[in-house]
Amino acid sequence: MPALERVAILSNPANPSHAEALAAMKATAQGLPLELLPVEASNRADLGRTFEVMNKEGTQALVVIDDAFLTSNAAYITDLAAKARTPTIGAKAYATTGGLMSYSADYHELWFHSATFVDRILKGTHPSDLPVQQATKFKLVINLNTAKTLNLMIPPTFLARADEVIE
Repeated sequence: MPALERVAILSNPANPSHAEALAAMKATAQGLPLELLPVEASNRADLGRTFEVMNKEGTQALVVIDDAFLTSNAAYITDLAAKARTPTIGAKAYATTGGLMSYSADYHELWFHSATFVDRILKGTHPSDLPVQQATKFKLVINLNTAKTLNLMIPPTFLARADEVIE
C-alpha cells in the first residue's frame, strides 16, 4: 500500500501494557509519513463503534495490539474489517480468520519455554532465580485470499519470507 497515510491502532484500554505499546508505535511513526489513529475497545459493542470512527476518520488499515479480549474476537474484528475493506494486521488469529497478515511471537515456542520453566520450578528452582526471557522467534503469516479481495499485490519477495501463506 504505497499510498498508506492513516492507520488505526486498536487497543484495549483495560490492558495496561497497551499504553506502552501505543506510545512506542507513535514514537516510531513520527519518523514516517504515517498518521496513527488510536481507537479502543473493551467490549464487543465498542468494536462496532470503533469501525464507525475509523471509517469517519478515513483510516486505510488497522493494526490490532495483542490482547486476550481482542484476539478472542478476531473473527468478529476481521468480519468488520472485511465489510469496511480494511486490511488488518495482528496476532495469527487475524490472518487465519480473514485479516491480511500477522507478525507475532511464535506461541508454540513460548509454550515450550514455559513448560521448561514449570519443570525447573517443580524440581526446586525458585521462580526469582529463573531468567526473564522475551520471544526470540516470530512468524509472518499472509492471507493471500484477503489480499486478492482487497486488490492488494503482495510482492513475491515478501511472500517468500512468510512462514505461512493462506491461499
